Amino acid sequence: ELIGKHSTKLKAYLTFVPRGLENVASCAVKQALTSQSFACENVKVLAPEHETEEYIADLSDKLAKQQLKKRMKKERRTKWTESASSGDAKADHTSTFSSKQDEPDDDSDCPVVGTFQTASGEQISLGHHNKIPVLSKPGPVEGMLPLQFYTDAPPKVVADAPPKVVAAVRGMGCGPLLALVASSHHRLNESSASSATIFGYEQSADEAKAASEEFVGQNDKTRYVSQFSEALSLWFDHATDVWFGNGGDFYGINVEDDGNKTKRDTLEDKRRGNMPLSFRVSCMRTYSKRYKHWKRQDIMTEFARCIVPSDELKLGNDKWKVDMKNHDFEVLAIIHETALTVGIVLRPYQLLKVKTYSAGSLPPDITPPYLTGFRQTEDIVRLKPSTASLLLHLAQVEDGDVVLDPCGGVGTIPVEASLSRASCVGIGGDVALKVQDFAVIAAKYLSSSQELTSRNGTAGASDFAAWDAALLPLRGGSVDCIISDIPFGSKCLSAKRLSRFLPLLLSECARVLRPATGRCLLLCGPGSYQSVVDSIETLKTPSGTGAFQLPCTSIFPTNIGGLVAWIVIVHRGEGVYIRDSDHNERVRTIASLNKQRERSQKNKRRRIQS
Repeated sequence: ELIGKHSTKLKAYLTFVPRGLENVASCAVKQALTSQSFACENVKVLAPEHETEEYIADLSDKLAKQQLKKRMKKERRTKWTESASSGDAKADHTSTFSSKQDEPDDDSDCPVVGTFQTASGEQISLGHHNKIPVLSKPGPVEGMLPLQFYTDAPPKVVADAPPKVVAAVRGMGCGPLLALVASSHHRLNESSASSATIFGYEQSADEAKAASEEFVGQNDKTRYVSQFSEALSLWFDHATDVWFGNGGDFYGINVEDDGNKTKRDTLEDKRRGNMPLSFRVSCMRTYSKRYKHWKRQDIMTEFARCIVPSDELKLGNDKWKVDMKNHDFEVLAIIHETALTVGIVLRPYQLLKVKTYSAGSLPPDITPPYLTGFRQTEDIVRLKPSTASLLLHLAQVEDGDVVLDPCGGVGTIPVEASLSRASCVGIGGDVALKVQDFAVIAAKYLSSSQELTSRNGTAGASDFAAWDAALLPLRGGSVDCIISDIPFGSKCLSAKRLSRFLPLLLSECARVLRPATGRCLLLCGPGSYQSVVDSIETLKTPSGTGAFQLPCTSIFPTNIGGLVAWIVIVHRGEGVYIRDSDHNERVRTIASLNKQRERSQKNKRRRIQS
């Protein structure tokens, strides 16, 4: 009866958001749902309980002292070198700072930006967004945070399913989506010596099993069963309305089942208890390698028995079956040293034959438009659409804005801009679009997004072009907002090539942005954000004022694909910006060097083949 009834109260959802963008995601979820007159309550990031404001402030102080110490050491070395070169070889560099007045300023009013390594070897990056400290960490699981929210919105709205609701909640930034069963972010055993620990790194497999049993029955087993049944009812709603609704158009699923039945009919039979359900249990652990005495697979059977109350919820005589490949629903356990969260997956990964949570990490986004149909798409590295949506929300894009991505790749950011709640024009381009195979993929992706925009009746639009980002074919002052994932990493640009490219790119950004109102959001690599800030500070208008308003509004870390990346936000200053007189010549020089490099690589491949 619990499974069969549609609850009228708020439904509990769970998603995952990148560290550093958790507050942005919380605001985006609430704004997207409440703007459509749906209730949205208890929006909460399920962060480890030790990561309080005091904890972040303490890390900021430690990082500030560490950076001050490095600056003082550098100053001492510089003064000692100067004194030695001037002939005073016996200068005592250890006493360079004779008094407090000689030491570098602490800059305590300035927000701290950088990476700090804890005593346990953990790397933590710190920055600031509007002077509020922001923390992020590397790692595919460690760099993501669970976000819960309760809403009465229908499943089609929350899942971004058509018709005419994609624009309403596209900006939620929800890639993974789960029905929340239960979460514990407090101590399970008050009498234990390690009272704050649920799954300790030194635990045995038996102790981990006992911890999971205690989690389920810590207050009342009946309450957990009731919560699981509500989550399962929500899964049934999503499966029938979104997965198999409208002929399976949203995910492109074949809805035909054996005989004359559809998969939706079969699912309704299972909901009524006429057929048994099948399931699997997956597990994600933070810092998985630190667990020395048990692997995820060691307790999967115990988890399946413990956190899936099949005996209490089965409606017929047939027991629920465990099926690792052809399961109906997937239960996910998110394990942290001090917390355990359980949810039921609401995306049909198993039906689409894509990566699920079984590997212990997050699966890809599967929201339309899809980048499919070509063998080469497997090799394309791009920003997740959900992350692109969060960046649009962070940049405060408004109706009628022209959004530009000068390094657009396949065009994820312009497409998401055109599909967002704000009616925007998304423009993107990339030099890679000059390659025929890549251009065909981008054109198909653009066509799919335009069909989706037309079907949902939204006013947004998007377009791509093949161009050099250092020489944009756009009028000056014609763009409201620039959002771009700047190429970084050895696969895109080496540090040397990036140092040549960045000043030219930022010069073009300053030229095409509207004076005074234009804003620029750049996603940078860990080694390039400081170069971006330095280049921004050097740009001047003909009147001598800065092309951008300084200091930068925000410089903070986030997690992209398990790696720490940095977001730099800056606003355009007053006055018209004009390119330097040698700008075009520098672009030609870089293009010539790139051609030489390509010829050298081509000759090298030929020699290897011969």
